[in-house]
Amino acid sequence: MRILNERTIKIEQSLDKEELEMMKEKQKNDQDFQKKLQKKKNKRYLRLFVGNLHKSVEEGDIISFFKEFEIDFIEIKKNEKGQSRGFGFVQFKDEVSINQVFTL
Repeated sequence: MRILNERTIKIEQSLDKEELEMMKEKQKNDQDFQKKLQKKKNKRYLRLFVGNLHKSVEEGDIISFFKEFEIDFIEIKKNEKGQSRGFGFVQFKDEVSINQVFTL
């Protein structure tokens, strides 16, 4: 169980924008999509979705939570008022870090 600011947070692999665009493209041309998807599958993802964040969680809290790992960047999604929407993304610098996250 992973707890941050008294909430159990959800951590899982995320889709990137390129992959989402590829899924849309699938409807247009299935053969090209399959080739691009195969290339994408060969690449390991270094970005994780982090959900169920308390609205008070900030980037510094995420950095502290993942302090054992090398982080490339953090993005907490916010609404139009600048308040946390309760989820975000953490991108790690290497595969070793991302694989160890799941052993927390």
